[in-house]
Amino acid sequence: MYNSEVLYSLLHVNKELNRIVCDSVFTYRLNLLRLVPNHLIVLKSLSRCFIYPLLDSILNRSCLQILPQICDNIKWLNLASFSIARLFFAANYPNLHEFGLYNIEAEEAINLFSGKIFDFDSSNDKYE
Repeated sequence: MYNSEVLYSLLHVNKELNRIVCDSVFTYRLNLLRLVPNHLIVLKSLSRCFIYPLLDSILNRSCLQILPQICDNIKWLNLASFSIARLFFAANYPNLHEFGLYNIEAEEAINLFSGKIFDFDSSNDKYE
C-alpha cells in the first residue's frame, strides 16, 4: 500500500493517527498514481503502460484536504501526467526537489518544461 493510500484512509480518523500519517518521515515522498499489480498483467512487456491517475474521489480529497496539510513535507512526487495540473495547483510545495512523471507524451513534456503549462522557477538564486 502506498503512503498516499494510507493518508487517504487514515487522515482525520483521530489526532494520533493524524500526527503519525502527517509526519515528514512518512510524507516526504508520495506516489500519487495507481499501478496495476504485476500479477494482474498478462503481458509483462506491456507493464510500462499500466500506470493510471488516482481515482477522482481520491484525487479530489487529496487536492482539497490532504496535500494542503502536508505540502511543506513533500520532497518528491510521483504522478501520472493526467493529474499533474490539479496536483500542482492544489498546494505550494516549497521543499519539492524531485518528481516523477508517468505516461507523459513528448509534446506535453515540451509544453510543460518550456513554461507553456506551468511557470517553473528554474533559477538557483538562493545558492548564488
